Amino acid sequence: MHLGVLWLAVLALSLPALSQCEPLFVLTAPNLLRVGCEEKVFVEAQEYTGGSLSVIIRVMDFPGKYRNLFSKTVTLSEENSFQALQEILISDVFEEETLRKQYVYLQAIFPQKKLEKPIQVSFQSGYIFAQTDKTIYSPLDRVNYRVFALDAALKPTRNLVSVDIMTPDGNIVGREIISPNNGISSQQYRLPETSSVGTWKMVSRFKNNLQNFTYEFEVKEYVKPNIEVTLTPEKKFFYIDETELSVEVAARCLYGEDVSGKAFVVFGVLTEDGEKKSIPASLQRVNIDSGKGKAKLTREQILTTFPDIRQLVKLSLYVSVSVLTDSGSEMVEGERRGIQIVTSPYTIHFKKTPSYFKQGMPFDVRVYVTNVDNTPVKFIELEVTPGPIFGRTQANGEARFLINTQQGASPLPITVKTKAPALTNERQAVAHMTALPYRTQGSSKNDLYISIKNSDLHIGGSLSVYLTLVNSPSVQAQIKHITYLLMSKGQLIRAGRYKALHGQSLIALHERVTKDMVPSFRIVAYYHVGTEVVSDSIWVDVKDICMGTLEVTSTKPKDVYEPGKLFSLTITGDPGAKVGLVAVDKGVYVLNNKNRLTQAKIWDIVEKHDTGCTPGSGAESMGVLYDAGLAFESSAGICVADPFEIKVRKNFFIDLKLPYAAVRNEQLEIKAVLYNYLEENIKVRVELMETEQVCSAASKKRKYRLAEVDMDPMSSRAVSFVIIPMALGLHSIEVKAAVHDSIQTDGVKKDLHVVAEGLQTRRVVTVPLNPSNYGELPRLTNQKAISGSPMGHLIAQPNGNAETIMIGITGPVITTHYLDKTNQWEKVGLEHRAEAINFIEMGYTKLLEYRNNEGAFSIWKDTNPSSWLVAYILKVFRLTHNLIKIDEDVLCRAFKWLVLKTQQPDGIFKEVGRVYQGEMVGGIQGKDSDVSLTAFILVAMQEARHICVEEVNSLQVSMKKANEFLSGRIHSLTNPYAVALTAYALANEGNHQLDILNRFSSGKSGLPDSQFRSSTNQANYPC
Repeated sequence: MHLGVLWLAVLALSLPALSQCEPLFVLTAPNLLRVGCEEKVFVEAQEYTGGSLSVIIRVMDFPGKYRNLFSKTVTLSEENSFQALQEILISDVFEEETLRKQYVYLQAIFPQKKLEKPIQVSFQSGYIFAQTDKTIYSPLDRVNYRVFALDAALKPTRNLVSVDIMTPDGNIVGREIISPNNGISSQQYRLPETSSVGTWKMVSRFKNNLQNFTYEFEVKEYVKPNIEVTLTPEKKFFYIDETELSVEVAARCLYGEDVSGKAFVVFGVLTEDGEKKSIPASLQRVNIDSGKGKAKLTREQILTTFPDIRQLVKLSLYVSVSVLTDSGSEMVEGERRGIQIVTSPYTIHFKKTPSYFKQGMPFDVRVYVTNVDNTPVKFIELEVTPGPIFGRTQANGEARFLINTQQGASPLPITVKTKAPALTNERQAVAHMTALPYRTQGSSKNDLYISIKNSDLHIGGSLSVYLTLVNSPSVQAQIKHITYLLMSKGQLIRAGRYKALHGQSLIALHERVTKDMVPSFRIVAYYHVGTEVVSDSIWVDVKDICMGTLEVTSTKPKDVYEPGKLFSLTITGDPGAKVGLVAVDKGVYVLNNKNRLTQAKIWDIVEKHDTGCTPGSGAESMGVLYDAGLAFESSAGICVADPFEIKVRKNFFIDLKLPYAAVRNEQLEIKAVLYNYLEENIKVRVELMETEQVCSAASKKRKYRLAEVDMDPMSSRAVSFVIIPMALGLHSIEVKAAVHDSIQTDGVKKDLHVVAEGLQTRRVVTVPLNPSNYGELPRLTNQKAISGSPMGHLIAQPNGNAETIMIGITGPVITTHYLDKTNQWEKVGLEHRAEAINFIEMGYTKLLEYRNNEGAFSIWKDTNPSSWLVAYILKVFRLTHNLIKIDEDVLCRAFKWLVLKTQQPDGIFKEVGRVYQGEMVGGIQGKDSDVSLTAFILVAMQEARHICVEEVNSLQVSMKKANEFLSGRIHSLTNPYAVALTAYALANEGNHQLDILNRFSSGKSGLPDSQFRSSTNQANYPC
């Protein structure tokens, strides 16, 4: 008997010759199968009339079919309508960390036929979400972060997660391998003192997986404000022919009260490369009354700086403001960007509109209308042709229209235009597209059309699906069954079959919306008539909400909570859920309100990594609380709660305004700000407490009464005083205040960071050094070095330029390496090992700032790289490779630079830069320096070649050329240092030169003792 075969991979069909009324066997699977994750495949037998069928579902390796990766037998019978949706799990036996595509064979072996298809595998085994305790940090801050690891079904996973901390320059300065506890792990990272300012990244991935998930946070030297400044333009755009633009300036205390004062405002233009070009004529002072003020930019002001305003189209305006309170206690800055200069304010996108239409059936057109800042435009009127058809967008900016089509093979041009009453016809947005007619197989005119009536779907709701069959009555009589599948996030989640009734052309199906359909899903339906398979699909959006339940409220609600007092939260969620709490000061969001984990971002990440073809969008919900925020995951998936804002303050309190840093020996004015939220007049006494190493009115007096001030109800006052910090470091500044005839008191103590005088600059300085004098470099006798006990003196923080950093980092590296090997840490102090590792990490991080785009290092950023310095760094980093995480790309790119930029055809390595700290290089700079440098670089390559031999293809060839050069020169050398170093390099390659070594060790060279001492200076840096 001749049996039919159908293959469906997502929406791809493969059908051989098939006779009418014969069974059709079907195997359906996603177009990507995730390794290590449960996937579902679908098998069925259509129009089969026999008994039960045993079907073997098997996964084999590709292309050899040597290994059985999965096997399962399922039974098809009348009870399950001869259908089965079977879970499979592909074991991880694939080549790790490769960008090359890899495949498997998926088989369904029926008793009468074997179906087989190669399918690409995916190593995206789940999702990783990150959450930090703040969005912005200062150098030396601790970044507390939480990692959520979930599998492809958004369930907690215990798979190992690798987290890299990356600087704005793209250098990896920290790496943690995390084993999540039921999907959650909390970690810390300490920022170095010289952290690069800008956007840092936290790049996470599952172990042995190349799929990355990136989270960003900002590093900046900042002082947290108490006032939030908001700039709101009357429109989010500026027409090139408009006369003016108004911007509302709003200033409010974080405690909720309005601020009065003065605002200094200036407008400008952001160029294409992001440069800010101000408009001087727009500088203005604006009064802020009860928290409100208004600034204006006129067309005339723009023309003073940009005479041809049409050249600014598609650029954007910015407005910067500095608000000074009436009391003078605080000045806060704010900025608003992205006010686009346009000819039309809207953009129309054809979102999820099919490219083909079914002839004679309604065509579903979906559009998304956005403002110039890509935010949705809600409730705007639209006109669609052909028609005309009129409608308007919903709150999410989307609109849906059904266009009637007719039979015929002509393309269908579609035009959508906004009909905003306030805009002229020239300013209306217009978009065009052309849909092509769907052609049936062999012009049979057999068709299937899927439509839905529900527009607002949510978990727990009901979905009505309508299938319209387009064919002749004689063909309809042949249709026995219609199969439908539901897919979400690239996975099959549900399958069913409908038994067609005789003469039925419209079929209604009803499905319950479940959490595995979020954020969107696709319905696929098909039937077959003889050799023809007729199918259709439709994309369906679901409201993007939590897959579980999570709500946080106060057990005993209050308008204001008092600092230091306990309060209770009521958390409502699914039983057994795991909840993570994070508290964020709202002042942080004044400085940076980006990069917060929200429910919308979670669905965006899910959609981004979707292996299927089901795009989606989402409505935003808050990700962290202002003063208490939480995220949660459980068997129901991951959920981010709406924010719960808690206002915390006393009725009377004092705050201290300190700069981020102060300069030693410079006079500094400090302001203590008093806040009175009592409904009565008060008199306050303010006292400054004495601080050692800080000169003030309280010095040698323990405390000093700064002032007695009268305060009105609901007001604030600033009290100024002057100090002079006398020493570097952190110094506590403490001020106390008390209300007369009242128990109301408060005090504040903050640390003032005192730095050295002057600005940090970079310049090249040449200093003559006498190698016979060791200068200020630490030197140890052999006896001290061997004993282990005084090696703690070598543990010091590395600072300065690249060369002094390497001098500083070598000590901790050698100390740690030696004391680890000899087990002598107790002589130095066990706690010093962590300190040494910390200094090594700090030195490594600082050193990356002196790395150029080719991977080489130089003493300063604006000088040429040094061949010797790069080799020396490789030698040191080779030793640190087992102590801290060293990015192998740093080592391998340095190797590649040495090979390509410094090695000559004869094998010699030349110095392309210079070393300024001459004592570092020892005898390499003496006689036979070309040989010494080549031997030194070759030794560095020998010691670390196992790390980069696969990454640098020419490494072995380069080392062979250097070895041949040294073999030819060693017999003519006269410098003992060059002889020793060359003999060592050759011995590493199995070429021993004992006779030459013995000749020089016997003192027959007749070299002056001073030259020999100079040649051995490198012993101070034994690496």
